[in-house]
Amino acid sequence: MQDPGFAGERPFWWKNARIESDQSFASPPPARVDTVVIGAGAAGLSAALHLASEGIETCVLDAGQVGGGASSRNFGSLGAAVTLRYARNAATFGPEVAAERAKEDINAFRCVLDFLRTAPDACGLQATGCVFAALNEAQVRGLASALEASRHLDFEPAEILSRDALREHVRTDAYSGGLFLADAAEIDPGRYVEHLTQSVRAAGASLHSQRAVNHIDGEAGALRVVGDGFSIAARRAIVATNGYSYGLGGQVGDTLRRDLVPVQANMIATAELPQDQITLAFAKPTMLSDMRRNFYCLRLSPDRKRILFASRTGKRMSAETRARMLSADILGLFPQLDRFDVEFSWSGMIAMTRDRTPHAFVKDGVGYVAGCNGSGMVRHFYLGRQIAHLMTRPASMAKSQYATPVPQLPPLLPKAAAVAAVTALYDTLDRRAIAKRESEACLERKLRPSGPLRQC
Repeated sequence: MQDPGFAGERPFWWKNARIESDQSFASPPPARVDTVVIGAGAAGLSAALHLASEGIETCVLDAGQVGGGASSRNFGSLGAAVTLRYARNAATFGPEVAAERAKEDINAFRCVLDFLRTAPDACGLQATGCVFAALNEAQVRGLASALEASRHLDFEPAEILSRDALREHVRTDAYSGGLFLADAAEIDPGRYVEHLTQSVRAAGASLHSQRAVNHIDGEAGALRVVGDGFSIAARRAIVATNGYSYGLGGQVGDTLRRDLVPVQANMIATAELPQDQITLAFAKPTMLSDMRRNFYCLRLSPDRKRILFASRTGKRMSAETRARMLSADILGLFPQLDRFDVEFSWSGMIAMTRDRTPHAFVKDGVGYVAGCNGSGMVRHFYLGRQIAHLMTRPASMAKSQYATPVPQLPPLLPKAAAVAAVTALYDTLDRRAIAKRESEACLERKLRPSGPLRQC
């Protein structure tokens, strides 16, 4: 591969969105306001939008650039994945709780879609569907079982794909089949965050970049939000920093740092490719996410000229190393491709929790949205709205499955070491799953005398 020539850690999604260049958020925050929202990602902006739309004086603070965190750095896929979650939740929590969580996940998906459909062109919304690809036949059977268990849910039907049917979406022999979820869509995360920011401003809230919060003092109804060079008196505060909570001080910061595990997610975007190269890999512009524990995510850019790819979550690496390693992953899926250049290589921070569940709760007058475990594009917008309603109209709120504090983690190794250990374990389990598929393929060739046996 030639020198990729990418712009460091600059996400592809910032190419058509004013994230890094927008200096209109540089004004100092007010000295007094009804509600302070800390964190200008999808959750914080959604909370601010709903508060300001109800006439509540609101300001949003971000330690970096408004919208510059994981909300504008992710894969850009939308889907409730209810089929996959329901069976797992039923086994863990029982069918009643699993059904309630499925219902809430469907509501979350429809909630963000309702917002996006008010300006689909502004957010790059396109209904593409999503393939969940299985590494071996056992995983295909697991997907079929999960689909059967969830058929009673009020959600768009899904279908099991054979190996050949999967190739009608994405032309790779790396999988044994999968599940196609029709009710899934892609967006441009940068343009989505930009549109959400503009909506928050239009509703009357103020936004302020480069305003890191050091601590929150006081009690419910009389809080003080303090940072370098500012101090804000407020009735309420909402913390929506998720994977970027390491800079918060005081009890709020201690709680989030103790209970959230920040994990780096990695993505690349190729340079523009000839159309014949695109069609070698994609039969349709379908998104793909596979069943690895350290999963692969694959899609086309909105203009269908680039391949976007995410993998090796949990591994910290330089932009150059990321470009080299993720390119090799793409070529492993599509050996028929010519070698290509990488133009963009970037990362974002997600936050994991002990129970692998998102949380939106209120404690001592401060609201929190935390730990979306990589599902933030759907859940953050919904939970931002939920926490805003929970703080202003608690009596009108139906009980949410996610309205609980983040469970405490037991004493562990330093978090970076723990993430590295879990990532290494996942790599081992993924290699075993892939070896099982290769063994299945070998057996299939033996059962067909015309097939080559030398690789067995």
